Amino acid sequence: MKRNLILVLTLFLAVNINAQNEFNTFNSLKGSKLLEECNNNGKSTSSTKLVPYGSKFTIVGSNEDNYIIKFWKWDNNIKDGKQKNENFVFDKSTKNKRYFLLPKSDKEVYTRKYVRGYAPVYGVTTLPFKYRPKTNDFTKDLTLSGLGGFKFNFSSEMSLALVVGTGLATVSVDSLSTHGNIKTTQDYAAISVPVGLVYEWEKLQFGLFVGWDWLSSNEINWVNNGKTWFGVGIGYSIFNSEKAKTTEGVN
Repeated sequence: MKRNLILVLTLFLAVNINAQNEFNTFNSLKGSKLLEECNNNGKSTSSTKLVPYGSKFTIVGSNEDNYIIKFWKWDNNIKDGKQKNENFVFDKSTKNKRYFLLPKSDKEVYTRKYVRGYAPVYGVTTLPFKYRPKTNDFTKDLTLSGLGGFKFNFSSEMSLALVVGTGLATVSVDSLSTHGNIKTTQDYAAISVPVGLVYEWEKLQFGLFVGWDWLSSNEINWVNNGKTWFGVGIGYSIFNSEKAKTTEGVN
């Protein structure tokens, strides 16, 4: 019963990984769309253009009814995208950037978030419990580690992050786990190296971690020194994406 309770508690692993959104997500058109041109302040020029589907854009502002958007450079592989760059990105006569109005009511229907196949991630993980196969036991050692790696996006709602890191752990040792070297239960600092996979679906995350802990002193003769441990956890809305300004790119 006690072990089952600890196992349940182990599931609540706190993970905090930030996706570097600057090169990660942007928007694109689901279909061809007739859009009204405007200046960078959102004032209409009364000119309209039919923009091909798949065109990627950045939202740079908004007014009461519309988003102010600017398009990225065309990729020649876009079907039906035979127009030159100047038609949607630059004004040929003034060489100024073009801006368009996208009705807020059309955003969900006509656009979608476009996600690159992968993006770098970094952050912090806290593991309050671990399973140690060496002693076949669950321990309440607290671990705080910095992590870095890559997030692989299957869609805008689903991704898998592969991360590795290093940090500090507080481990409890006693007479049994030190072959009698330590007579009473004591806490020691250890260097911890975790490696993990974190699956994310919308705002729900599930993580699997494996790692190793090393005490600063070998004289303690801790049986779990450098031995493999496992951690499992779940979280809700734990990934906190940076609200970085998106850099213009190529469609």
